[in-house]
Amino acid sequence: MKRAIGIFLIAQALLTYLTINMIYTPYTTTTVNNNTGAVTVSYSYPWVYWLGFIGLGIMLIVGTYLVFAKKRSRSLIKDLLLFLSTNYIIIHTSL
Repeated sequence: MKRAIGIFLIAQALLTYLTINMIYTPYTTTTVNNNTGAVTVSYSYPWVYWLGFIGLGIMLIVGTYLVFAKKRSRSLIKDLLLFLSTNYIIIHTSL
């Protein structure tokens, strides 16, 4: 199940990357030097563009982890619930 979710996350990250890359067009600024006649074109993307790529990178890393993770005897969620329940019992009984 973890492997299937990991493959889904990787595929979704790659397809979203391709979609974002095709949709966003950068802002272009053209500057002409009057002395030499040289033209400089600079491109800049909106901050949402880069924010999306950070999220896609995280999704790609998590998906890769889920695909290549070794099977454990207990899941991480069960370990977390066990940890929280034992700490709750210890704190609750000490009051």
